[in-house]
Formats: sequence, C-alpha cells, structure tokens
Amino acid sequence: MDKVFFRNSDVAIINSKSNLFYFSGLDNEDAAIVLTSDKKFYITDPRNIETARDTVKDFEFVVTNSKNYLLDAASLCKNLNKTKIGFEDVTIKHIDYTILQDALKEQDLIPMSHRISEIRSVKSESEIACIVKAQEITDKVYSEIIEYIKPGMTEIQVASQLNSKIYAYGGSLAFDSIVSFGRNTSKPHSTPGDNVLNKIDVVLLDFGAKYKGYCSDMSRSFAVGRIDPQYKKTYETVIGAQNAVLSRLSVNMTGGECDEIGRGYFKNFNVDKHFTHSLGHGVGIDIHEVPSLSTKSQDVMLPGTVVTIEPGLYYEGTFGVRIEDMVRFENNGVYNLTKSDKSLIII
Repeated sequence: MDKVFFRNSDVAIINSKSNLFYFSGLDNEDAAIVLTSDKKFYITDPRNIETARDTVKDFEFVVTNSKNYLLDAASLCKNLNKTKIGFEDVTIKHIDYTILQDALKEQDLIPMSHRISEIRSVKSESEIACIVKAQEITDKVYSEIIEYIKPGMTEIQVASQLNSKIYAYGGSLAFDSIVSFGRNTSKPHSTPGDNVLNKIDVVLLDFGAKYKGYCSDMSRSFAVGRIDPQYKKTYETVIGAQNAVLSRLSVNMTGGECDEIGRGYFKNFNVDKHFTHSLGHGVGIDIHEVPSLSTKSQDVMLPGTVVTIEPGLYYEGTFGVRIEDMVRFENNGVYNLTKSDKSLIII
C-alpha cells in the first residue's frame, strides 16, 4: 500500500463487508485483512481458503479456526511490532471495538474510515467498467419493464418482474427496488405493496443492478392513461433542475455546492420545500458512498468520482416526481452513464 494511505497509522485492520471486497476482490465476510506499507495479509478459515487463494492476489494468507478474525488481526499487528493501528471507526460494532481495545492495550487505535472512503470515492477504470455494465443492465430492464406495466397490476407484481429481469441479464439487486403508483409516489422511499395501478395514474421507479460487486442507481417517473397538467408542470420543473445541475457540475466543487444548484433552481419556482432529500450520493460497491451531494457536504468532486443526480418534488398524498441519473466526473465536466430516455411518457 502507498505510505500516504496510512497517514497517522502504520497498519490498517479491515473487517467490514464492503472494504473486504474493495481491498481483496472477494465477497467474503468470514475474514479480516491487515495492510501495511509493504505487505497485505488475508485472514480466513479453512472453509474459504481455497476460494481466497484462487481469487485474492498479492496477499499472504493466514488460516485460522478461531472464528474471531478481528482478534487474529490484532494478534498479527502485535507480531509485526506495529504500534499505530488503523481501524474502521464508522462501521465497527461496539463489541468489536472492545475486542480491539482489550487486545491492543499497548497500541494506539487510529480512525481510518474517512481515509478509506476518500480512496474509494475515486473509481479506477476497472471499477467504472463494472458500474457501466451495471447501468447497461438497468437501462435494458427499464426499456422492457415499461412495456410490461399495465393497469390492474400491483406494485409488488411489477417489482417482482423488474427484479427477475435484473437477474436474467446477469446482475443482482443493488438495493430493494422501489415501485410506487399514485399517491405512493409522494413517498421518496416507498415500499412496493398491493397498491393497484389505475387506468389513469402515475408511476415512480427507483432501482439498480449490481455487476461484479458494483452498483447502478436510476429513477424514472411517468404517467399512465393521460398526463395531469400539474404533474406535467412538476415533471418539467424536475427535469429543468437536473439539466441545470448537469450543465454546471465540475471537478473540485463540494457536495454542498452541487446540491445548491438544484435547490436554487427549485427556489426560483417556490417549490424547494418539496425537495425533501439531498441532490445525490456516491455509488460504487455500496449504493450510498462518499461523496455526499447534500446541503452541508464538504466532500470534493474529483475526476473518477461516480455520483447520482436525483432532484425530486413530492406533494404529500398526491404524487411525486424523481429523475435520477448516474454521472462520472471528468476534468471537463461530467459524463452521464445513464442512457434511458427522460422525456415524459404515457403508457
């Protein structure tokens, strides 16, 4: 590992699911990783060692039967004579933190979650290739699901078909798919249920595929039967906000500055109180990663950062509209990874 990675520590212990995958390429929770500036150690048990040896490259392997991988990692750090031990302070469980405290009484525990999140926020070309493939699956599923949806179907029925298509095209679910009809669209994170699609109605879909460990995320809103004038006006306002954001994004902006573009656009129409969430978030191994594009965020947009841009307006008990694309920051602006049509459609 690059010595700059460690900053105030001289070793890092990794045991969260996402970071285990990030550093090793293997999706295996029954493990811990120890990183130093010149060595990498993968600790796991006999059940997983063969798979690990086939998948995990450039690591030394430690096979254990203890089932306490964190304690084994702490012991390894002591054996390496390391005194400043980096750990994942944001994701660690309290019980695991006490294990580290007890095992490393003579060492200093140094928080490293923020540093790891910074590194993960800038995607390599191979990571971006996986995200692009995940979005290609998502776009394909969307093009087919809008042909499938018919009045009389329930939200859960559509969600089931949508999820099945994601798997059929080689992906898995990036998160629990959101399918909402009618007044449920005013709930940004509505859960699919028995709500039936009417002959004249509105729909909000928010879903994404996961491909080789990397996520995509997309939202689309549309009408059924006919378009209500107020819904059309709201849709045009939301797409206007997204276009305003996309045209002005640039590297080195903070998440707060990005968010303010969309929020400021809504203020011009006196509807900003109906924009009830942040403008977007980083996407990668996890569906929500650094950077955050929220009001107070100081996270900096760097080349290779992949984020969502998802302005929305929600009118409680009536309807909501959200349009979400996923973009990659480049030196001259952003490149939109989402190819699905954003014109207001009627099915």
